[in-house]
Amino acid sequence: MSLEEEVMIVEFAQGIRSEGEIVRGFSQLMDDEKRKRVFKLLSLIDQVYPTDAEVEQASAHVSPNDERVLIVKRSLVKKGLRIHTGEDSLDNSYAILLNLFKTAYQRQVALGTETLKKWWHQDLSKREVVEAMLANYRSLVEEIYQHPSFRNEFASIAKLRLQDKLRDARPPKSTPAEPSTPPEKPQHYHFVTYDEMLSALANANPVRMDGKKEDFKNGYAASMLFQSLARALSKQYHLEQTETTRLINEIVDRHLKETYNSEPYW
Repeated sequence: MSLEEEVMIVEFAQGIRSEGEIVRGFSQLMDDEKRKRVFKLLSLIDQVYPTDAEVEQASAHVSPNDERVLIVKRSLVKKGLRIHTGEDSLDNSYAILLNLFKTAYQRQVALGTETLKKWWHQDLSKREVVEAMLANYRSLVEEIYQHPSFRNEFASIAKLRLQDKLRDARPPKSTPAEPSTPPEKPQHYHFVTYDEMLSALANANPVRMDGKKEDFKNGYAASMLFQSLARALSKQYHLEQTETTRLINEIVDRHLKETYNSEPYW
């Protein structure tokens, strides 16, 4: 989620923006982008720790028997959050999630909890506060993007994500027929390569939710690079985990756009 979008959502939670204003902007998006925004908002809701009662109230309007309903389980609550994912219901689902975030956010603020991001406690009705925060963020993105110590890692993650995107866009290959007789075993020793180790890891869980065979090699390598970058940036710039994740994704997306003229994969 972009910082600008997160600011708008927190402004809604503070009573500065209306639900209609945010949902109108959401309604202009394509369905795929709407679903991405829904899941990004779910991640934001995790950070305000909704209670079982709040989750149950948000789910009250959705029948658990509807085949287009997604039940999201969170570790901190026993109740599953039910979300209607039908194309004609995404706007309403987004509005419900907005209000769940607002309810939990306001409870956390009233309790004076320290678990919220520091800037979430600021009065965002003061435009100078928001403008200064966005300007500082844009400056930091540019600084890290230009930093020679991190550039190769960002470029590598972008390339790996692009390869995943192109792989998913290819039509599935037909399965070759089994040979009538097993091949003869080679008479030499075979030493396992790093690539083969990653393939074996992928085969441990080879099927995705959509039924396609998964290939974890690119994702595994990208994840290792991502975690390494996150640790380095967090230490050097004293960033929270969510801010580090946002920065990395934004800079990787910039590499995808500028190097490959490709839209973000995530």
